[in-house]
Order: sequence, then structure tokens, then C-alpha cells
Amino acid sequence: MIRKTFLELLYEAASIQRWNDHNRPHKGFTELDKQAHKMILAYVIGKFEEADRKANVNWLHMIEGGIFELLHRIVLTDIKPPIYHELMKKKEKELNTWVLNQLEGKVNDINGNFFDKFKRYLFEPDYCLLEKKILKAAHLSQITVC
Repeated sequence: MIRKTFLELLYEAASIQRWNDHNRPHKGFTELDKQAHKMILAYVIGKFEEADRKANVNWLHMIEGGIFELLHRIVLTDIKPPIYHELMKKKEKELNTWVLNQLEGKVNDINGNFFDKFKRYLFEPDYCLLEKKILKAAHLSQITVC
């Protein structure tokens, strides 16, 4: 079941203006725009992985990973990227625990063990390893595109 609070969280992502050191389009670039762009790139990279390297991409894990990363960024969107990356290097576990605590009441009723998968995604390095690598590559590709 999806609660109203979860839908409001997604709506919030569509209104969060991205602020960083890069130029922004005239109308602005929202967090949802950035994450949607990343997922398009992840799809292309994933298809290349399947075709060229015969990789077995789990597309459900890819989609879930994209949603998990979107939710993570919604909660932490006010932290400038350089500070965010430094915090993730030094305090990743604590930061991820805090993010989960902020989101638990909004996502724990979603079917399919969504919250448990979210936890695994954040805390188990080998969970969805290929999909995480593809999402990271898509994110890094965005930096030069946007």
C-alpha cells in the first residue's frame, strides 16, 4: 500500500530546485528531473552491459535502486554536493540510518518488502552490486552532460 505521505514525498522531489555550482536551465532543474535523467542513462548503460558484456541486469533491482537513491537525495537535498560526499565517506552508516529513520513511516507499508530492500540496498555492499555500479556510472555520466 502506498500512503499519502509517500506520494507527497515524491511531489516534493518535483519541486526541489537543484542548487549546485553548475548552470541551471531557465526554468530550473528539480531533483526529480535529475533522478529521471540518471535513470535514462542507467537504462542505456544497462542495455550496453547486457549486449556487450552479456551481463545479467536485474531490472527490478535497477528500478528499486533508482527509487532508493531518489528518496535518499530527497532527505539530504539541502546538503551541498561536496559536503554530502565528504559525509558519505566518513559517516555513511550513520547518515543512512538517519535517512531510513526519516523515511520509515512514509515507506514501511509499501508492498514487496520495500523498506527491507531499501535497508539492504544502503547497508549491504554486495546487494544489487551490478545495478549499483550502473546507477553510479549513470550519475557520473550526468555530471558532464548537465
